[in-house]
Amino acid sequence: MLRRRRFLTGAAAADLRWFTPSGTAMTDTDWADRSARAIAVFFEGQADPEVAQDGTLLVDDDLLVLVNAWWEQLPFTVPVAAEWQIACDTHTPSRSGPADATVAVGPRSLVVLLAGAG
Repeated sequence: MLRRRRFLTGAAAADLRWFTPSGTAMTDTDWADRSARAIAVFFEGQADPEVAQDGTLLVDDDLLVLVNAWWEQLPFTVPVAAEWQIACDTHTPSRSGPADATVAVGPRSLVVLLAGAG
């Protein structure tokens, strides 16, 4: 997922899904909120796969990145149903394992959740 040969631009960029910490899709009002300090972005690894040199489709894992720029811990409601695993937590690097429906993200840090493509 993080090693694509191309950037998502134009219509392909619409495959990114952006959410508030409460798990709702970002609205124009949310984007305009200058006091907002947290966001989640979903990268669907199975959508529009890359093609290897031999013609094989390169299907990736799904990623959900939870970003908290607040100076306090913030709970995020996971907006996309999947069997998420904590792949990275910049506040608590030793944290791993399955993610619950609500994930606490430490102050000024991010958590990356991973769901396998199968």
